[in-house]
Amino acid sequence: MAKISLNELFNKLDVNGDGELTMDEVISGAALLNMTEDEAAKAFDDLDEDGSGKLTRSEFDAAQAMMEEYERLMKETADLEQEAADADAQLKAETEKAAMAANEAKRKPPKPRLTVDELFKLVDTNGDGELTREEIKAAAAVGPFGKLGMNEEEALELFDQLDADGSGTLTQSEFAQAEAMMLEYEKLMLEAEELEAEAADAEADALAEQKRAEKAAESAKVAEEKKRAAARKKRETDALREEKKVAQNITKQKKADAKAAPFKVAFDVTLSDLTVSV
Repeated sequence: MAKISLNELFNKLDVNGDGELTMDEVISGAALLNMTEDEAAKAFDDLDEDGSGKLTRSEFDAAQAMMEEYERLMKETADLEQEAADADAQLKAETEKAAMAANEAKRKPPKPRLTVDELFKLVDTNGDGELTREEIKAAAAVGPFGKLGMNEEEALELFDQLDADGSGTLTQSEFAQAEAMMLEYEKLMLEAEELEAEAADAEADALAEQKRAEKAAESAKVAEEKKRAAARKKRETDALREEKKVAQNITKQKKADAKAAPFKVAFDVTLSDLTVSV
């Protein structure tokens, strides 16, 4: 439903079109004001500054504009709170998604390990049945996780340990002795990888939590500022309403005193006459 202007609202409430709103007209149009009849009656009393029993267009416009400003501030506060909640939920979902991906990666089966014989054939590039230092070095040069799963320095150190006769080459039987060493090395490397992955996950979780906390704190700060502004505006509205009510009561009392004045004078004159007679 399209929102109508203050002028249109006033005209709809002003049933007799005299440019002023009576109590009955405001109560009858309570639905247009999004109020109950009791709320509409109370609002009328609050806005009737001079106690005339009618609301002028300026009185109505001023009050309506104030209420709209209050409602706008409250809506902004609600929107900010919702944005903060949405951002928090999104960050939480992303964190959970990343954690699930990390766990899934950990659950993937490791690549099948080469046997010592298969590894020997891969490293023995010339196929002569013996491994030279150059072949060992070339295999390790693929990278720390190359064919040997070692760097060059480690591979050459292993070569020297296995070359028991100092021939400068390794036979397949000599190389087979490295299996236990390779298994232990792979175990240590796997443990190191797992520790590094755990440390990276913990760091990522801590960073995500820090970002979430910072964003939530900033959103909460903005929302709190909006709340305070809205509360301030409400206090101003309530104070103005109370001032109007006091002024209205004073005006009503003056009217009542004015109406009672002739009777008081007549009573005083009559009392004076009686006193003189006596």
